[in-house]
Amino acid sequence: MASLPDAWVEDARNLDNAEQLLHSAHGILLETPAIGDFLRNETNKRIVVAPKGYGKTFLLKSKRILLQRNSENLLCLPDNQLVDATISDSPSLSQADVQRFIDYAFWCQIWSAALMVSVVKSSAKFHPLDPADFRSPVMRQLLLSSYPVSPFDALKRLINSDREFQQARRSHDLTTLMSYYRQIRRPVAVFVDTIDEYFEGYVDSADPSEADASYLHSNKDSRIWIVGQLGICRAIRELLGVNPHVKIFVSIRKEAFNSLDYYDRNAVNISSLVVQLHYSSEELSRIFDRNIEAMQRDDLTQPREATPIARFIGASNAMIVNPITKKSEFFYDFVLRHSLYRPRDLMLIGGKIAQIPAGVRTQERLRVVVDQAAGEIVRYYLAEMRGLTEIPDRSLFGLIPSNVLERSVLKRIAETYAVRLKEKGLEAPNAHPFCALYRLGLLGVVRRNREQRDIQIFRRPHDIEHDGSKAPLPAERHYLIHPALDDIIAQASSDYIRAFHTRNVIGHGNRWREGKIFKCAAKGDLNRYSRVLSDPVVGEHFSRYLGSEFEKCKKEVEYAALESGDSVVLVDDSADRVLSAARSLQRAVRRFQMPQDFRFGAAVGAIAFSTTHTDGQSVRVPSAGIVIRAAARIEPHAEPGTMLCTEEFLSELDERSRPLFTPVTQAPLQGAGLLLGDDGVAVIRKNDHEEPVETRLFQAPLG
Repeated sequence: MASLPDAWVEDARNLDNAEQLLHSAHGILLETPAIGDFLRNETNKRIVVAPKGYGKTFLLKSKRILLQRNSENLLCLPDNQLVDATISDSPSLSQADVQRFIDYAFWCQIWSAALMVSVVKSSAKFHPLDPADFRSPVMRQLLLSSYPVSPFDALKRLINSDREFQQARRSHDLTTLMSYYRQIRRPVAVFVDTIDEYFEGYVDSADPSEADASYLHSNKDSRIWIVGQLGICRAIRELLGVNPHVKIFVSIRKEAFNSLDYYDRNAVNISSLVVQLHYSSEELSRIFDRNIEAMQRDDLTQPREATPIARFIGASNAMIVNPITKKSEFFYDFVLRHSLYRPRDLMLIGGKIAQIPAGVRTQERLRVVVDQAAGEIVRYYLAEMRGLTEIPDRSLFGLIPSNVLERSVLKRIAETYAVRLKEKGLEAPNAHPFCALYRLGLLGVVRRNREQRDIQIFRRPHDIEHDGSKAPLPAERHYLIHPALDDIIAQASSDYIRAFHTRNVIGHGNRWREGKIFKCAAKGDLNRYSRVLSDPVVGEHFSRYLGSEFEKCKKEVEYAALESGDSVVLVDDSADRVLSAARSLQRAVRRFQMPQDFRFGAAVGAIAFSTTHTDGQSVRVPSAGIVIRAAARIEPHAEPGTMLCTEEFLSELDERSRPLFTPVTQAPLQGAGLLLGDDGVAVIRKNDHEEPVETRLFQAPLG
């Protein structure tokens, strides 16, 4: 019996056991069409492109394992590990070396030679070499030695001396090497990873504090980091035409790949070999679920619950309440908006949650752990990006007063920030510090989409451009601090949390609402409730049962009320949460000994709340609820066990929920107060004195 995979694995670097790696990678792989295409046996994709934390190493290692399983004759390189990987031990450079190393053509030639050397050397037992064919010392040393030579081994030897490499070219050894490479008929697969890490010592961070660090080179140029990775892409493209029996698979960073069209006029041909990794919210949620499924039963809070998230943190925490905005959200959404939408972020957050003892995973502890993990994610991210794009000094964070800022506030902070840098003896950059945060995806904006809704937008790590095309800070009314920065800023400024924005939950893709508060609401009634009340014993039992089930379901939404024993009101920012609560109530009443059915009407509209005091506690109740009245007007026309909603409510639903609803186009629903026109628009009247509700209607079963 196969053992459970490791859950919450952040780095595949140390995973070389085939079975364990595939089990652990199961949490990331096979989640997107792009990944599925790369893993196909006959794929034409060779280059995996993504920022850090997207699963490049998982993907390369899994590709090798799958190829080896499907072909007994396949020779895979390197011999002693799944992928060729190295540390950042690149050589120190003179000023003359720097000029050579920033040349894109140089790296295309070097990588081409290094890859051919490794393949030809490893294939020598099938295609013997004639020592007399090679005259240069460097080629004879690499090809005729008794030890295996990986692509990185060959690369390091070839760049060690420009004189020796030029000698190999003049002696026509590279032409001879290509001739041997072309003659190989046995299938070969080569896997090269961590190229970015090899060149990271050349990244110029412009940080004076690093000037004396012994592990950093004195002569640096960030362009080396870029062309060193792009060179292997061009080499793969060229070698593919020399010998199709040899398949070379590599990973490079997206930040470097963004510059390909600047360096190579054939960028479009190279791009045809590329698979770029990115993930939707739904795919990331599935990754999170799969890691929960890999956990040991004793590490789960409620192992018998139906959904993975309920098993992991408890059913009562599947919806988490923001203590400042008082709004509830799905725990998945809470985690995702505190991440940079990278699988590695979820591994870090999930691993931190797993360290909380299963019995004490309260909402307060979960919020604290996610906030702290998010701060850790940002610190790592800023370190990774230093030198590739501008990174503000940490003193900026102590100047940020709130998580929602106006443009005039940004300007004042930038001026104070420049003064603080000068006081510390640092040179203030020409760029606006919030331009840097925006490019990094740590400062968001509010944009209106095609449906005329205001949506919060944050850039992702895979949106980072090369220096030549930096995105400017757009002129917007509101600027939003990424939730992953909240913990870092709160540590620098005690006033930050007190000044938190309370109307909107900040996060990529979330709606932004100003002025009137518009919410989604549903009004539900039990169908034929009188049948239950006809039996006093059953009626009393049902009242207690429904009250108990309602207390569970009300946690899913911002506001819920059980009225007159059989009527329910549900209100929330999210139509999906309203639908989820309605479905939970319907399932609950169907489980009763005398199964019942709710029918719901749902709409979107304005609502206001006021605070009342009951039994010494403050309670928010609707004081003016146009949306509740609209939902109540629709509810009587719904079939038992269904929800009948307006077109606006349908448009608020997630893409996964919308297919549940079908348009109402026929007359069976027509009755007193409802007229259905030929154009599909329903007119619902209560009386002649009140304005009717005019809308297209959609219905979905709640079972």
